[in-house]
Amino acid sequence: SNSNCNKVNTSNQSTTTTIAIFGCGGLGLACIMIAAAAIQNYYHDQEARVSGSSSTTITNTASTTRDIAKIIAIDVSPQALQKATELGATHTVLVPRLTSDTNEHAQAQAVQQQVKNLTPHQFGIDLSVDAAGFAPTCENAVHCTKPKGRMIQVGLPIGSSSSSSSGGSSRLPNIPMGLVAGKELELVGSHGFSSDQDLAELLQWVAKKRIDPERLVERTVSLQEGAQAIQDMDHGSPLGMTIVTEFRSQKDIEYQEPATTKTRTSRL
Repeated sequence: SNSNCNKVNTSNQSTTTTIAIFGCGGLGLACIMIAAAAIQNYYHDQEARVSGSSSTTITNTASTTRDIAKIIAIDVSPQALQKATELGATHTVLVPRLTSDTNEHAQAQAVQQQVKNLTPHQFGIDLSVDAAGFAPTCENAVHCTKPKGRMIQVGLPIGSSSSSSSGGSSRLPNIPMGLVAGKELELVGSHGFSSDQDLAELLQWVAKKRIDPERLVERTVSLQEGAQAIQDMDHGSPLGMTIVTEFRSQKDIEYQEPATTKTRTSRL
């Protein structure tokens, strides 16, 4: 939720705030956009308190965010990572797809090391978000979080009884609770958002042009096309969000248009 991004500790400006988003589908890209806005919103408020003015303009770009925070996007798709950069990610990590020559453990170790290399002293991430809901993304998010850091589970890691070729994504995650206790991590579940707080704040950000949800939309489809788009997600995640904007079938449209023409003719 929006409040979780706002709760990241940015009070110590001598260190760089680090946020990692695992999975850059529509949900992950939204997390990146909100994270960038939350970071800049915090510093905008700090500058306003010092200057006594709230007229400072925020330019929501990765270049301005880079000076005060690192927002790391992690995904298997180069196209998704490019989109993540456009929406505010300052760094990206491309996850190698599993092949016959690699295994899931080696893949996880490589991803975790790449992410930690982007943090001060390779200490780990302040705020990790699993926006994909796969077992590897959930586990990597936990392992990459620094001591006393926060990990937010946004995607639903419900697993599946069937096998999967996506790198173990069909199984349930194995959370190392010994590591969680030893590093004193805070694990937070986030499903939806609070309508009386988060939604109001998000709408304010939209009104002030601090976030632009339209940039998340990949394509608009009819209701029938939307049903097919859901089935296609079994074979891959779409880039951005797909929104249903047409709820009539082509048959309904063809049926209604002649009736309208006939009515107009009779009136003449």
